[in-house]
Amino acid sequence: MYKRKKALQLQQFEKLRGDPRLCSIRHVSKDNPRVLFVFTEGDDAIVLLSCVLEKSKNDYNEAIAQAKRRLAQLEED
Repeated sequence: MYKRKKALQLQQFEKLRGDPRLCSIRHVSKDNPRVLFVFTEGDDAIVLLSCVLEKSKNDYNEAIAQAKRRLAQLEED
């Protein structure tokens, strides 16, 4: 849990609004790439769910929707 809290304090990381489990990391650049992920419970492993080159707000919203679908699929198993 300590590593998770420490990482989320960095400028490149953010917790997404609407789902407290989803997180994003980005590299500020012309293409603005983002990777959406979750930390697993217990061991704080990271599961990558989606990635996107955010050229418009819609690109990011689609990546969030995809990440939520993939997370739901993982939770079903």
